[in-house]
Amino acid sequence: MKAYLYFALLSVYLTGCSLLGPLPPNHSMNPESEVPQKVFMLVFDTLSPRIFVDPSLPIFQQIKKEGLVFEKGWVGHLSSHPSTSFEVLITGLFPRTFEFPSSPFLLPPPQVCNSSEDCLTQMEQNPHWSWMIWKSVALENLEAENQLKTIVEFIKQREWLKKTLWVITALRGASSDLSKEVALQIHLKKRTQPDLLGAARKVQRIPGVSEVYYRILASKKSYYIRTYRSSELDAEQLEWAKTRRPLLTASIAHSTAPDIVAFYSPKEEETIQRIPMAFWSPHLKRSNPGTWQQLAQTPARLVDVGPMVLQLLRKENNPELDGNPLGVQSLID
Repeated sequence: MKAYLYFALLSVYLTGCSLLGPLPPNHSMNPESEVPQKVFMLVFDTLSPRIFVDPSLPIFQQIKKEGLVFEKGWVGHLSSHPSTSFEVLITGLFPRTFEFPSSPFLLPPPQVCNSSEDCLTQMEQNPHWSWMIWKSVALENLEAENQLKTIVEFIKQREWLKKTLWVITALRGASSDLSKEVALQIHLKKRTQPDLLGAARKVQRIPGVSEVYYRILASKKSYYIRTYRSSELDAEQLEWAKTRRPLLTASIAHSTAPDIVAFYSPKEEETIQRIPMAFWSPHLKRSNPGTWQQLAQTPARLVDVGPMVLQLLRKENNPELDGNPLGVQSLID
């Protein structure tokens, strides 16, 4: 009996670092049972992606080891006020396409909690919850680790862990990660076409500015986006601008966006409001390390979270969403 107890305790110790613990032998043979039924989002107000490599935070390190962490996660829209970013997160839409009241990408709408205690209370009161968001977490890293551990243990006790998709992200980048790419965001008092053109040309001549975007009103609800690119851009910088810049400027045409946005050369510093972005679920498969690594290096935005969640839940994608699922389905097929 003592030997059996010792072996059992040793087994718990050896597997204790895993969020799941040991999986049943037929775990990979029954994919339908692995599809999550619940989504829990831990959404920080502001946080550096370095949280996943901090050795003092074993749960976040384990999420990086077992889950999918987008190492190039970023806000992806210009108006990165927390309330705007939260709407982008839950709708899968850029600010320019918001409707009020907003429609979440997943129904029923999320339950929002403001502390770990509030989350646990809501789970107790409604054990059939399907989507919960701990919003605007403003904790030091170690405190966030401890409170996340409390929630993980509670969900384990309720046997919900294997049914839950976890998403960890932030509404804006940490102050030390703010981009030097966004050099200027200018709101003009006079928005006539000559005023816009004249101001854009002046901004273009500022040392270090590689690109200038400005918008011209086409109707009451739509804008044309125009671009000045510096003649000093080399081929590598120009290709970078063509492939990356449209993702950020896609949201410039909403009513509160700046009239002119200027960017530094990407060779100076490529850090654009980096945010942590991680997904963990028991049905993610690491059978193809190359695909996993390729996804981890993909620039993922807050607007992409909704489409990715829908794919990981094996739900039909919504073509009206502005985001992209980025091929995460390859990790569950």
